[in-house]
Parts: sequence; C-alpha cells; structure tokens
Amino acid sequence: MDFGSLKPVRRWLEQTFDHKTLVAAGDPLLPQMQAMDELGLVQLVVLPHVSCEAFAEHILAWVGDWLAEQSLSPRIRLAEVGVREHGANAAKVLA
Repeated sequence: MDFGSLKPVRRWLEQTFDHKTLVAAGDPLLPQMQAMDELGLVQLVVLPHVSCEAFAEHILAWVGDWLAEQSLSPRIRLAEVGVREHGANAAKVLA
C-alpha cells in the first residue's frame, strides 16, 4: 500500500495521541479532567484503558476497521503495532 494512502490513519493518530491527555474511562478523576478540557487546559482523550498495551490494541482495532471501511481488507492488513513511551515501557501487539 502506498504510504500516501495512509494520511487518514496519520490524522487519526495525531488527533488521538499527539499532545493529548489520555485518561481511562474508569478513572475516578475523569470529571475533573473533563472540566479541565472544557476550560481549554488540556486536550482530553478518553479511552477504555490507558497503557502501552492498550494503546497498541486500540490502534490495531481502529486501523483494522479503517481498512475494512476502505474495502482494503483482507487483501491488506496491519500485521503488528508497536508503542513505546521510553526504553523501559513499550508494547507490541500482533494481529
């Protein structure tokens, strides 16, 4: 697949992860974080779970759905997703 065709995936990754505050849906401080978002203090993204593993699984699922919507799967599939915060905190998920 031509990398130029992946611009929607790049936009989604940036909108979801780039300079965002990621919070788990079950976080007890979620209401306070939402208030901070409404005040423009953070750019909040609420996800079911927050961890490198959860981010990798979320990306794998989203891209898989996007490929299906574009009628590209099963001809094209995402084989793996790697997420790394730093050397000691990383995850890889295989499709």
